[in-house]
Amino acid sequence: MRYLAHFSFIALALAWVSPAAAGDLKFHGYMRAGTGLAAKGGPAVCYGVGQSKFRLGNECDYVVEFTLDQDLVENEDGSKWGVGIMPATYSRWEGGHAGLSLGLNQIYVYGAGVPQLAKGMIWAGRRYYARLQTGINDQFQEQRDTDGAGIEDMQLGPVKLSVAFLNDPGHVSDAAENPNPTVKAFTMETHAFIPTAEQGELKIYASIDNVSKTANQSLGEDPPDAIAGPGSVKYNIGLYHNLGGILNGSNLVGVKLMSSATSQQIRALVQEGIGVPEIKTSIDVLAVYLTSKARADADADWGDAQNDLQIGFRTDTQISGPFRFLLEYGHSRIWDTAEGAAPNSSLNKLTAAFAASSGPDAWSRPTVRLYYTHAWWNEGAGPGTNAVYGTWHTGNAGTNAFGNSTSGGTIGVQGETWW
Repeated sequence: MRYLAHFSFIALALAWVSPAAAGDLKFHGYMRAGTGLAAKGGPAVCYGVGQSKFRLGNECDYVVEFTLDQDLVENEDGSKWGVGIMPATYSRWEGGHAGLSLGLNQIYVYGAGVPQLAKGMIWAGRRYYARLQTGINDQFQEQRDTDGAGIEDMQLGPVKLSVAFLNDPGHVSDAAENPNPTVKAFTMETHAFIPTAEQGELKIYASIDNVSKTANQSLGEDPPDAIAGPGSVKYNIGLYHNLGGILNGSNLVGVKLMSSATSQQIRALVQEGIGVPEIKTSIDVLAVYLTSKARADADADWGDAQNDLQIGFRTDTQISGPFRFLLEYGHSRIWDTAEGAAPNSSLNKLTAAFAASSGPDAWSRPTVRLYYTHAWWNEGAGPGTNAVYGTWHTGNAGTNAFGNSTSGGTIGVQGETWW
């Protein structure tokens, strides 16, 4: 990892001073870092059940991402060819403080604005790809981060169309999750952005997850169905409509279907941003519902559904100058419809924060926040399952700090910026 970090900074220096560079280096990124303590004493703990958590005052980690794009060749037809890299790190608080090691989360070559590709961008390498995020719960409704190649944002009349082949040839989890060396997962993905109004856009994401397989030549055996059977092929389609100018903000409505022979998931969401200029306040409201069911094989009956609900809001008010007050509430609940199923998991989380930011609006960055987070949960999400804090910690900090409690609080400071 240390060598990757050294390589990253060497690449940065070379890109900056290279006499062959045809365009300016574009440097942008994101970072957050902080520290905190449990209100009752001991280490700070973050709280969540299900697939995500409401994030204000509830992020026990460091994230640093430096994105650098360098155009190397600019042609007369308007196309620009270059390289993009992202030295980055992620570490949870209890992961150690010997230093944050950087790796290369993105590295790819590209040709942008190619006339013969409908002004699209051809690319190959490792990328953060096809992302759609809902901010206050830090959840990616769409995310395809891996190696691959594709053509992005081809302008076909009013529509922007992208296609890609995605396949991580060296995914570290393959040895554990896929012990058969003759099977490899891959994805064919396409997405289209279609304008629907002056400030409206329909986003369509479609993909097929499949496997490339052959017999194990050493053993003379076909891959087992558990690895490469009908359930390994999954079809995904997501439809999302964004409309600006609603209540001085924007509205996002979406639905996603994920289906295979042995599993089905449906997720629906609505998010509304509201601006109240009279009191210098912005409000973000979010609701996400996910229902899932599975079966042992393609001929079996479907099992009972498991459901995941998240509802929350955040307000952000300018007090004076750089000073702001933020309030966020989130409710998360998981329940199973099967008779005799485990108890429901329910969590409520409330955060109040004072912040100093670089500008007058809610998205001004850099910002520094002093916050207090209080959470309370039921026994289904408590120490018996460790669900309420186990997902967000690499160690047993949550268990040790709260024991059999069903509530807890955290006091902390966090800095965040993007550029």
